[in-house]
Amino acid sequence: MSMNRADLIIGGCVIAIGSLGLWGIIPAGVVVPSEIEISALSPAFWPQVVMIGMIMAGLVVFFQGVFPKVEGDTEFSEPALTSAVIIGKLCFAVAVMFAYYYAITQIGIVLSSLVVLLLLMMLGGERKPILLISISITLPVLLYYFFTHVANVPLPLGMFE
Repeated sequence: MSMNRADLIIGGCVIAIGSLGLWGIIPAGVVVPSEIEISALSPAFWPQVVMIGMIMAGLVVFFQGVFPKVEGDTEFSEPALTSAVIIGKLCFAVAVMFAYYYAITQIGIVLSSLVVLLLLMMLGGERKPILLISISITLPVLLYYFFTHVANVPLPLGMFE
């Protein structure tokens, strides 16, 4: 069994960037008022959550490099993608994110997030309609209610304001 060098390098870099953000950049760059009682309302809370998620994702990739998939294991195998397909998917994802940035002000964050989640999950290979629709609807709605009702942060509603 040989290690996958690319996964080790990518995983290590993601862990390093996440660690730098969590223990270096966020403490140095985010001012946290002392009177905040609920930690989820702290300006440093969500950046820390993102950095912890980044470190965890880096660990997964790193350990996939340490313990590569056994050859011949076809249970979860996918067809190999060509460079052209990968570049095309990347360009499409970037275009979707630019359109998302514009759409938030026009149609609001909930509806634009619903469409973007659906497109990106389909781009990533998800084909189960129930999963696509349920996640695309549930996640933006739950995040909207959290930010507007729990955190009291107004979100753009676009034409629905």
